[in-house]
Amino acid sequence: HIRAELEQAGMTKDRIRDIPNGVPIPPLQDEIDRGAWRQRLGLKVAAPVAVFVGRLSPEKGLTDLLGAWKRIQSELPNAQLVIVGSGPQDKELRGLAADQPNIVWAGATQQPNRYLYAADVFVLPSYEEAMSISLLEAMAAALPIVASDIPGNRGLIESGRHGLLVPPRRPDQLAKSILLQLQAKSLAAGMGRAARQRVEEEYSIALMARRHIELFESLTHKKDR
Repeated sequence: HIRAELEQAGMTKDRIRDIPNGVPIPPLQDEIDRGAWRQRLGLKVAAPVAVFVGRLSPEKGLTDLLGAWKRIQSELPNAQLVIVGSGPQDKELRGLAADQPNIVWAGATQQPNRYLYAADVFVLPSYEEAMSISLLEAMAAALPIVASDIPGNRGLIESGRHGLLVPPRRPDQLAKSILLQLQAKSLAAGMGRAARQRVEEEYSIALMARRHIELFESLTHKKDR
């Protein structure tokens, strides 16, 4: 989309270079001790955990997530939803969820990976996204994904391979996919591993740094000539 805007503004194709967002790739053991991370964060150790990380604003689709969570609670009463972040919709969302005791409002943090390591699934129900850093970080943590089927997410997740994509504004479908990731653990873990591999190969911050350096060097060489 950005490339198309630049071309419409008159920039020639040979001057455009695509360098997407990159994220650090955390070292992971073969098996993350999610129970230990939950204990550190004050979460229920034995209960399933879903996590959202991002800005609390209408375009993130969090009202759909809260609607989906009511359906999930009917099947998994002990499951916990952790919402990490802050934003203009904070008070409204807390009011909507006042009757749901198993929702944890973690607020903003400089260390979102702690919550990713504690969770069983990452959920991103946005109506619009560019290339979500939160989604990339969840993929790098090998966390099973449920995200809305919109262009920004679709560019990172092949549904059924790296995670599950669901139509936006469909709390019923969102709930069904979250439940699948929480209950079909072997399938979900395989998607998490595939997601991490994709980030390692295509979206690591080290790779993006190298691509920037290569671009700067190519521009320097052109100037020298």
